[in-house]
Amino acid sequence: MKRHVALVALVVTAAVVIDLHVDWRRADNGVLMRVGEQDVDVWGQMREAWTVFSRRCGRVQTLRAGDPVWERAQATIRDYSPPDSHSAQVVDLLRQDEWLLAQVVSDRLMPAVAALKIDGPDISLVPRGVWSGNTAPWVAAPWVRDYLRRQVPQLPQALTDCLEIASDSPLQRAGPLPTKAPR
Repeated sequence: MKRHVALVALVVTAAVVIDLHVDWRRADNGVLMRVGEQDVDVWGQMREAWTVFSRRCGRVQTLRAGDPVWERAQATIRDYSPPDSHSAQVVDLLRQDEWLLAQVVSDRLMPAVAALKIDGPDISLVPRGVWSGNTAPWVAAPWVRDYLRRQVPQLPQALTDCLEIASDSPLQRAGPLPTKAPR
């Protein structure tokens, strides 16, 4: 078989296989690619890749459990809407200047990302700066960043850009909520 005939046959076969297994479907929040029985947020993955490529996290600190600011932030979150918030656990905390972004899980509340502000010795939760729930099948980070930027436009761009939500995060997964916070 001649090379150009083999190349044409390969392209046609690939197109047929893709057509049989890949479909696009319109959903409430945009378009998803459907591969077999799996929905894929291609646009969200592209946005996330661009953010990871272009962000500048030099001024953003990742705080760890045991840090005094971590402990004060967790106490602020737990005191925000008792009794349900008493079991809240901060699982990730970013800081830029006087701003904090906390990823939070709880056995009684939906997973959340909360914006907090430091004012001297006090830390306060920004009431309009709380995202809660999951985004499946959409990639979580772009949705959460967009929401926080609309609700709290004073948040530094680098802080929201540097927010990472792991694919195994309760914010990303569909299905039941975790019964307890990860350690």
